[in-house]
Amino acid sequence: MKRTTLEHNAALRTIREYVHTRTLVRYPVSTFRRRLGVFLLACFVVAFGFYTFSTTDEAIRRRALQFLRKATPGGVEIDVGGASFQMFEGITLRNVHVYVPYDERVDPSAKKRSDREIFSATTLKLVHDPWRLLFGNLRVRRIIAVEPTIVLTNNTETGARNWELLNDPKRNRSGVRLRHRPIVTIRSATAKVTSIDRDGGRVESMQILDADVRPAPQSGTAYDIEIRQYRDPIGRATVHFDPAEGMVANSPFVATRTIKLQLPAPLQSLFDSLSVEGDVRLTRFVYDNASDGDRDTRIEMRDVKCHVPLWLLFGEAGPAVDPAVADLNLSLVDLENLDGRVELVGEEIRIDLSGVMNGAPCSVKGSLTRSGEDNQAMGVDLQVKAEGFPAPEGAVRNRVIADERAPRAIHEFLHDYDPHGRLDVDLRFARATNAPGTLRMDGVIVPQGVTGAATWFPFALDDVHGAVRFEGPDVYLEDLHGRHGSGVASISGTIDRRTGYSSLALEVDSYNLPLDVHLFMAMSERYQGVWRRFMPYGTANIRAVLTRTGGPKSQPIPKLNKRITVDLRDVIAMFRPYPYRIEHVDGRLIVDEDRILLRDITGFANGAPILLDGYALLEPDREAEIDMRLEGRGVAIDNRVASAFGGPDGALARFNPRGNVDLIGSLSRREGDEDLRWDFHVDGRDLRIRHQEFPYALSDVAVDLDVRTDDVVVNQLTGRHGDSLVSATASWSRGESAERVELVVSSDDLALDRELYDALPAGAKSAWDMFEPTGRVRVRSRHTFAGVGAAQTHSHTTRIEPIQLAAKFKSLPLPITGLSGAVDITSTEVRLANVSGNIGGSRINVDGVVHLNPQGGMRGDLKLVAGNIDVTPDVLGALPSGLGEWMKRAKLRGRMSLDFSKLAFESDSLGRLRWRIEGRIGLAGVSARLEMSLDDADGEMRGVCVIEPDGGIQFDADAKISHIEFGGWDMRDVRGRIVSDPSAGALMIEKGVARLYGGDATGDAQILFSQDHTAYEASLLFRDVQIQEFLDAQKDKGLRPDARTEPKEKARGTIAGNFAMRGETGRRGYREGAGTVYIRDAQVWKLPFALAIFQVLNLTPDENVFHDGRIEMFLTDQKLILHKIDLQGKAMAFIGGGTLNLDSNDLDIRLLAASPVRVQVPLLTEILEGMAREAMEIHVTGTVDNPKIRPEPLRQARDVIGTLFPEIPRSRR
Repeated sequence: MKRTTLEHNAALRTIREYVHTRTLVRYPVSTFRRRLGVFLLACFVVAFGFYTFSTTDEAIRRRALQFLRKATPGGVEIDVGGASFQMFEGITLRNVHVYVPYDERVDPSAKKRSDREIFSATTLKLVHDPWRLLFGNLRVRRIIAVEPTIVLTNNTETGARNWELLNDPKRNRSGVRLRHRPIVTIRSATAKVTSIDRDGGRVESMQILDADVRPAPQSGTAYDIEIRQYRDPIGRATVHFDPAEGMVANSPFVATRTIKLQLPAPLQSLFDSLSVEGDVRLTRFVYDNASDGDRDTRIEMRDVKCHVPLWLLFGEAGPAVDPAVADLNLSLVDLENLDGRVELVGEEIRIDLSGVMNGAPCSVKGSLTRSGEDNQAMGVDLQVKAEGFPAPEGAVRNRVIADERAPRAIHEFLHDYDPHGRLDVDLRFARATNAPGTLRMDGVIVPQGVTGAATWFPFALDDVHGAVRFEGPDVYLEDLHGRHGSGVASISGTIDRRTGYSSLALEVDSYNLPLDVHLFMAMSERYQGVWRRFMPYGTANIRAVLTRTGGPKSQPIPKLNKRITVDLRDVIAMFRPYPYRIEHVDGRLIVDEDRILLRDITGFANGAPILLDGYALLEPDREAEIDMRLEGRGVAIDNRVASAFGGPDGALARFNPRGNVDLIGSLSRREGDEDLRWDFHVDGRDLRIRHQEFPYALSDVAVDLDVRTDDVVVNQLTGRHGDSLVSATASWSRGESAERVELVVSSDDLALDRELYDALPAGAKSAWDMFEPTGRVRVRSRHTFAGVGAAQTHSHTTRIEPIQLAAKFKSLPLPITGLSGAVDITSTEVRLANVSGNIGGSRINVDGVVHLNPQGGMRGDLKLVAGNIDVTPDVLGALPSGLGEWMKRAKLRGRMSLDFSKLAFESDSLGRLRWRIEGRIGLAGVSARLEMSLDDADGEMRGVCVIEPDGGIQFDADAKISHIEFGGWDMRDVRGRIVSDPSAGALMIEKGVARLYGGDATGDAQILFSQDHTAYEASLLFRDVQIQEFLDAQKDKGLRPDARTEPKEKARGTIAGNFAMRGETGRRGYREGAGTVYIRDAQVWKLPFALAIFQVLNLTPDENVFHDGRIEMFLTDQKLILHKIDLQGKAMAFIGGGTLNLDSNDLDIRLLAASPVRVQVPLLTEILEGMAREAMEIHVTGTVDNPKIRPEPLRQARDVIGTLFPEIPRSRR
C-alpha cells in the first residue's frame, strides 16, 4: 500500500515538471512584428468601439431625426419616440410624428402642436446603405410606413393647404435640390382630408390607400406617386406632383366630396349649386396661382350626377330658406351617368358632357363666363340635346307654371300646352354676361307621343306628334296631330308672343271624336249646362275654328271665339236629372254662340223608336230655356225609363217595372223653372213589377197611370204571384217639404212563401218569425209612407185569416197544424184572437198580444191551453232552454196537459227571453230516469216557473201524485213541494210523504245540475210496510216464486227502516249509501227465499222458525254490501252477510245456522260459533230471480284431508 502511494506521487511530479517546462518555452518574435500586431489590435478595438457607440438606439434615433429634419423646412417639427438598428435589416423608428408650423391661413384654431399634425406612424422603417454607415454616413434608400395616418387640411377661404408648409420656398428659389431622394412606400395609410370654411366649419372625409413615391427622373423637385385606393372599384393612378411648381396632374378618380373643397372657388360654387356627386379626377391642377386669370384647372368626370335646381332658373342667389318657396330647391333637371370634362381657364368654364338627363340620353356643350360672384350675371351659351326627355311633373311643373320669373319660353310651353310624356329636344340657350332675365331659347321640340292640352281649349290629346318650333317671339305649331280615345284630331296655326296675352289663329279638325268628360270640361260653363241636361255619350265629327287677339297682361284675358259644328254618330243621350236613355242617336247640333239647334235627332230607347226635336237657348246671366217633344211606342220600361218620368223622387221607379209601354208627352223648361218638367201618359200590359217598399214580385201586370212632375197616380193595377191573384192601388204626391205615398194590397188566397216574408215590413217580419207560418191565408194590407229620406215614416195595418195554415210558435217551437182564428199586425204589436191548432193529436189554443219594440226586442202576454201532449224529445227541445235541459237529463217520458193562465216573456238587449209561467201541468203515465227510476206517475203540479235569459230557473210548485213507482216501489197519494235554487242550479223535493204498501214513507231529495254532471242526495224513512202487500205487488209484476216453494198461507208482519244515498253522474260518477231494514212479528219462513233454504237443509219449518230480522247494508256504486243479516226465531237463527251486484243481480251471501240462544262468553262463544260454522254454513249464489242455495258442512275438514291424502294421479292407477 505504501509503495503504491509513492509511485503515484512520483508520477504527479513528473507531469508538473513537463507542463512547467512547455509553458516557459517561447519561439523568438521580431520587434516589428510585435509593434505591428499591437497597432492592428488597437485599430480594431477603436473601430469596434466607434461602431458600437454610433449604432446605439439613441445614436441611431438622433441620426434618423437629423435626416428627416434635413428633408423638411426649418419650421417643421419631428418627434421620434425610439429607434432600433440592424446592420442589414434597416432602422426602425417608433412613434414618429410630424407637425407643420402654425399658419393662420390654414387653420387659425390650430395653435396647439397636436392640432397641426400632418403625419404619424407607430413604426417607420428606413432602409439604409450599411457600408456607408461604417464610415459614419447615413444614406436612406427607402422609407417604409405601414398603417400611417396622413392629415391634409385645406382652407377654402384662403386657399392655403397644410402640405404646402412641407415645401421650402427658399430651397426652390435657390435651386437647391436633395441629392439623394429616397423612395417612399406607404401601405394601408389612412388619409384624412379636412376642409375649413370661413366660419371655421369643417368637412372631413377619409380614405384608405397605398402609395409608392418615386422621384420624377425629369425633374429634381417632382415626384411620381403610384396610388391604389381601397374602394369599389379599386382606384389606381400615377400622380405627378411638383411642389416647387404648385401643380398636381393625373390624380386618381375620387368622390366629388373629397376633392371639391380643394378646387378653385368658381368650380366650388358651380359644384355646390348643381349638387355634383360622383367620381372626378384632376387632369391638371395648378393650385399656386398668382392671380385669378392664371387659374388652370381641368377635371375629368366619370359616372357623375348632378341637379339643376329651380332657384338657378329663377335668378335666385342661392337655395331657398323660406318654407313658402322651399320648392325652389327642387330639381328641374337631373343629370346622371355624366362623362366628359369641365375646364376652368381664367373666368371661363368650358363644358363638354354627355350622359342621361331625366332618364333621356343627352349632351351638353358650351361655356359659362363668370362675371364676379353673381351666378345670374354669368354669360350662358349652351347647346342641349336630348332624345325622349320627359316633361317636368309634380311640384317642379307647378312651380314653373305659377312663377312668372321662370324663362318665358319654358313657362309658356308648360303652361299653354301642358305636355306630359317624352320630347326630343334640340335647344340653344343664350344670355350675355351681366344681362339677367334675357335668357333666349331657340330650337325645336318634337313630341314623341305625349299627352297635352292647350289652355285656350283644354281638350287632352294623346299620342301627339309633330313639332313646336321656337323662333324668337313666334311659335309655330307644325302638323301637330294626336288621338283622343277612338278619335283623331289635327291642329295647325301660329302663336304670337309679342304681347302679354298671345294672339291665336288655330284650326282643329277631329274625326270620330268621343263625347266624354274631357270634351265636356273643355267647354264653357254655359255649354256645360246644356251638356248636363242630355249627357251625350258616343262619337262625333267636330270642326272648330278658334281665334283670339292678343293683349297686355294688365287687361282681362281676351275672349276666345269658337264656331263649332257637331255631327252625332251613334250617340247615347239621357235627360238629366232623370236618366231617360236614348241610344243610336243621329242628327246634327249647331252651336252658334248662344243657341243650340237640334235637327232630326232620332234614336232608340230599349229598342223602341224615339223622336226628339226642339231647341235650347243659352243666354248670359240666364238659365237655359228648353222646349222639346218626345214620343215613343213599345218602349221597354225599366228603372232608367221609370227614373226619367217617375214622378216625385222616382215614385214609378220604386215599382222596378219590366215590360213594354207606350208613352207620349213633352219636356220643357221655362224661365223660373228650377228643373225640367214633364207630362206623360203611360199604358202598359204584361208587365212585371217588384215594389221597393213592398218587394213582392208580380207578373202579368196590367197598369194604367199618369206621370207628371209632381205626382203619379196608379189608376188600376192587377197581377199574379204564382197562383195567387193580387190587386193594388197607389198614389204618390209631393208637397213643398214632404212626400206621401198610399199603397193598398189585397188577396183572397195568398200563398205564404219566402218572397212574401222578404217583402214584409219589420213588424210583420217579427210576427212571421214568431209563428213561422206555412200555407195559404186571406190578407189585406194598407201602407202609408210620409216624409223624405231618413225622416220618412211608415205605418201599416195588416189582417191575416188562415185558410190552410200551419205554424210553429217561436216560444214553443212545435208544429201546429189546422190553424184557425185571426192575427192583426201593426208596427207595434201582434194580436192573436182565438188562435188554435193541433200539436200531434192534441189541441192547443193561444190568445194574447205581443208588443214589438221598433229598436228591437219584444214582450208578450199570452194564455195557453193544451191537453194530452206526448212528452217526446221534440217537445222537450221546444221548451225554454233551462227547463228543457232539466227534463232531458231526467229522461222524462209520458203525457202532459198544460193550462197556463199566464205565459209572459220579454227579450233583453241580446235578444234572449225571460219567461214567467203560471198555471198547471197534468201528468199521465210519466216516467223519468235518474239514478233510480220513476214510472207511471199520475197527478198534477201547480205553481210558478221563472226562466231567466241565462237559463237559470226559479221553480215553486206543489205536487199531488196519485200513483208513482219509485225504484220499483209502488207509492200512493204522494204529496210534496218542488222548488229550485237558480244560484246553485239545484232542484229540491221537500216534505215528501206517501203511502207505501200499507205503511207510510217520508223523504227529501236534492238534485244539483251542472254543465257536465248531476249530483244528488236523497233520504227515505218508511214504517209499517205490510209484507203481504209487498209480496202481492211483486206478484202483480209477474215476479212469482217457484211453485214448490210458494207458501199456502198468507205472510204477516211489517217492515220498517231507513236509507240514505248520494252520488254524482257523469264521467266521474259515483254513488254511495247506507241503510237498515227491520222485520217485526213476521212469518219469515213463509217467504219464498227462506222456504228454499229449509228445503235445501231437509228441515221442516214451522211457525217458530223466524219472526224477527235485521239487515244492515251499504251501497258503493253498483255493489250493495249486506253487512249484517240477523234472522231470529224461537227454533233457530241465521246470521251472516254478503253482497248483491246491482248491475247483474248476482248474489254472494253466506248464512250460518245457529241456536236462537247464544251465550256471550269470551273465547268460548267464538269457538262454539266456529264449530257451528263447520257444522252447517249455507252459501247463496246465482241471481235474485234465480238464487242457488248450497250447504257446506265440514268445509275446512275436507280441505285438511285433501291436503294429507291427495288423489292418486291417473297415470299411477
